Amino acid sequence: MQTTNKKKFKILILEIFFLSIKNIFEKKIFKWVLATIASTVISLLVILSILSILLLNIVTPYLSNIPLIGNYMADYFFYGILLSGFFISNILFAPLATTVFSLFQEKVIKEIEVKYYHLEEDLESKNFTMLYAGFKILVWSLLINIILFPISLIWGGSILWLPSYILIIGFLISKEYSDAINIRRYNFSECKILRNLYFWEYWIAGIIGAILFIIPIINLLAAPYISIFMVHLVNKKESSGPKADN
Repeated sequence: MQTTNKKKFKILILEIFFLSIKNIFEKKIFKWVLATIASTVISLLVILSILSILLLNIVTPYLSNIPLIGNYMADYFFYGILLSGFFISNILFAPLATTVFSLFQEKVIKEIEVKYYHLEEDLESKNFTMLYAGFKILVWSLLINIILFPISLIWGGSILWLPSYILIIGFLISKEYSDAINIRRYNFSECKILRNLYFWEYWIAGIIGAILFIIPIINLLAAPYISIFMVHLVNKKESSGPKADN
């Protein structure tokens, strides 16, 4: 009996995994995915540009005034800013993409619900919940990196840091995304019950999301993909599952 349940669980996850990939590229959804991608990239470039300009304007003048080696240090600092920007962009990407996607989430989720589950009633927009999810993921991401990075340098390097980061961020994504999506139809108590009931399913979805967020290019699709995955997950568990494509 237990083996049968595990097999059904694996089939469910795989079915939703590939169905969600298909949904990303459907005409009515892909235009909002493109809008998410463009808005995320522009926002990230603006943030990194502002941070870089501020740091260069504040620090470079002091370095340049150092006799003999001042110009060399200023150049090294510039390249250091570029490397730091790359590292910071990895930390910022998940919360920023989540925040940006809050602008388009209702349109994407509604397309899935109407096509597969015939849920056509107009719901109150809950953009703030996904916006708040992005903020909380940002705060926790910073704290996790501050704690895990020095520990990983002492014990195990990236062998420890990467899987730990994925598991923890995956849990955060599972919690924040599921609440942001489910609150559209349920109250807070019911959302908590659903989160506890489907804890492992949501966590697996979150882990998939955490992995996608650290893969360049693919991470541009991560926020809408996770949302679509979780919409299918809760509806498939709560009803008879996705209807055949029209």
